[in-house]
Amino acid sequence: MPDRDSFKKSCNAHLKSAKILMRAEDWEAAAYMLGHALECALKALICNKLQLSSYPEKKHFKTHEFVELKVLAGLNKIFSPSGNADEFNSWSAFISEYPDNWVSMRYQIPSSSTAPRVWDETKVKSLYNNLTDPQTGVLRVIKKRW
Repeated sequence: MPDRDSFKKSCNAHLKSAKILMRAEDWEAAAYMLGHALECALKALICNKLQLSSYPEKKHFKTHEFVELKVLAGLNKIFSPSGNADEFNSWSAFISEYPDNWVSMRYQIPSSSTAPRVWDETKVKSLYNNLTDPQTGVLRVIKKRW
């Protein structure tokens, strides 16, 4: 079972992959990597907060949903309207781009050239900024605590 350190390494690896995919203009794959980076960061924080040697595979912990992971990580008040407005806005803007379970992206066929693209350069760069901004980014908040 993955532990806190492996989740931290995975988070950073997914961010690196997202940058590479963004340079290659593979917006859908980059968006997926950014979502996966956030999931790994939240799970690393959960391991730390709950003082777990590895992430539990129990029913209540088997989730990929950002909001559920936020609660388990103890960030509910931080990423709320009563918390820091800029950090809350970064969180809200990031998760609003994944309206359903973001993991379902694995099973979606990438947009064809004739279909409208779900992910484009503007959206993915916004996702990246909301996640990594050094002042208000979601990961800045999480990494201070993991």
